[in-house]
Amino acid sequence: MDEFLLTRFRRKKRYNLKRQIRIALDEQGLVHERVDKQADIERSVADLIALHQKRADEKGIVSKILTDSARSFFQDYCRLALERGCLNLQFLKSNETRVSAVCALEMKDKVFFLQSGIDPEWEKWSVGTVLLTLLIEDAFLGQKVEFDFLKGDEQYKSTWASEARVEFRKVLYRKDWGGRVLYGLHKGLSLVKHSVKVLLGLFGGSSSTHRSPTG
Repeated sequence: MDEFLLTRFRRKKRYNLKRQIRIALDEQGLVHERVDKQADIERSVADLIALHQKRADEKGIVSKILTDSARSFFQDYCRLALERGCLNLQFLKSNETRVSAVCALEMKDKVFFLQSGIDPEWEKWSVGTVLLTLLIEDAFLGQKVEFDFLKGDEQYKSTWASEARVEFRKVLYRKDWGGRVLYGLHKGLSLVKHSVKVLLGLFGGSSSTHRSPTG
């Protein structure tokens, strides 16, 4: 981890990271917790989603995981992942109140970053950055060779990532009349979406390409 930080960040950034960890754990007395028991998983995933929602509300973001069906799926997903020994769910907590959360999936020699959340009231203590740093350190301790942030172009991902994979999608159509009809409909829809993006650009809107940073 120290070697990675040395090659990735300047001296001031490395100092600030270590200082943030020291302040959070030593001065603020936050406890670093990793969930490893099935009996705790339901409440822990609920706490993760609650922290994610607080962050989304504070930022004015609409998150897909906040729907009832997504919550239920994520609960089942994390329960099965923990059962199979590949879930890495961590928190920082003040007394018994969890203030920051990260969730990742570990598969062989890779780590896939799934979700995170923080209590905005603790943001001034950089609890999100601190916990993410500890999660990445975990990857080094576990001798993982890749930490994949998955889809999204958030700023914190580009801070850590050393490269990005561009995501593509290919759609195939059959050569019969049904396939030609579908192709025409989808082509027309694509033109409409492109026109909307152009108009948004003209009137101050923006769009972005989703990338999958890895490091």
